[in-house]
Amino acid sequence: MPNELFALDQLTTITMDGNKNINGSIPTLVGHLKHLKYLDLDDNALDGTLPGELFTSTSLMVLDLDSNKLQGSIPSEINFAEKLTFIQLYGNELTGAIPDLSSLKGLSEF
Repeated sequence: MPNELFALDQLTTITMDGNKNINGSIPTLVGHLKHLKYLDLDDNALDGTLPGELFTSTSLMVLDLDSNKLQGSIPSEINFAEKLTFIQLYGNELTGAIPDLSSLKGLSEF
């Protein structure tokens, strides 16, 4: 993902699913997108861990990262994204315990 994308601080939606050629890790710069509501990067070749910065956007409602090669655990910072209603992470290589999600009152699909 090009770093220039993260300079677009009014961006609300990123949809780049099913490309298979998007690889590498999710940049921590994603935390700069404070208005991001919808992030769909499923069915690509992303690897590395889920950065805690991903969840600093308090606007984030939809997170679809299934069918990648993500590793590690789900960071506890997920609770900062209190507006999350939809999370898909299946088809990755995630390990560890699922953090307490009780602060995500609107979560309807995990």
